[in-house]
Amino acid sequence: MLPWSRIYMGGYSMQLNFSDNAAFKYFVDRERYEELECNAFLRTIAWNPGCYVLDIGANYGPFTLAAGHLHRLGVIHQIHAFEPDVRAARALRSSIASNQLEAVAKVHEMIVGETEGVEQLFVNARSSADNRTHRVTTSPIRVQQTQAIPCRTIDGVMHDERVPFGGRFIIKMDIQGNEARALRGMQKILDQAEGIVIFFEYFPYLVQSAGIEIALLHEELLRINATKFYEITDEKLVCLNGFDDFLRSARELEKMAERHIEGPGGNYIFSRGMYTDCLAGTQPTVE
Repeated sequence: MLPWSRIYMGGYSMQLNFSDNAAFKYFVDRERYEELECNAFLRTIAWNPGCYVLDIGANYGPFTLAAGHLHRLGVIHQIHAFEPDVRAARALRSSIASNQLEAVAKVHEMIVGETEGVEQLFVNARSSADNRTHRVTTSPIRVQQTQAIPCRTIDGVMHDERVPFGGRFIIKMDIQGNEARALRGMQKILDQAEGIVIFFEYFPYLVQSAGIEIALLHEELLRINATKFYEITDEKLVCLNGFDDFLRSARELEKMAERHIEGPGGNYIFSRGMYTDCLAGTQPTVE
């Protein structure tokens, strides 16, 4: 097998770099990759036309490319993908070009955080999907190397890209425990956006590994001022009854994490000012 290869999934092509083990997950799973969350993500875009899509922690870009496929229907203003790993970022740029999405999608090769400057990327010797950024306090990963990578706030990048803070945003965020830092760096968007939907991973062990107190992450999530909340389970999306219901679910994960070396994680959706009733009870597509 050549180090570089292209696969087809969901109506688009994806460039992969097989020197990185993360690529094999996409190669094997294809359309099944995070199927439930991706379906919900695309459904949210389709029901909320005219949004800006932010893919924070894009890796090889399954969410970016799937959203780009929807752009052909005229429902998206722009897509901004953020990925600090050079292998994944270069492959995603190639995928964007091969799918003729350059006019709508842009890759930002950087760490997303709460400050503007330079931070360390801890490159996992096994997989770019498990790289870590900023401080790493308890991470069990075998670090291949560290790299000094530009760190930007989402607010700063959106200002430079002339994206209005008062727009409507659909955000997917998977950044190995650094969600609180990213949220602090998008306060102008969170405060001013007409509407916002955030898909995010909640992994207590990774949050603590990144040197962040769980309570601080809760505070940042509360500041989103979400009005609708969903949990992505193994089988379907479940509508939660407010932020307190989210906390009950999150604390169950925290208790389980205390009993394991790493512990489990969960995936959630917070929404404000957007139509998300289409998500309740969403299940994976059956071929």
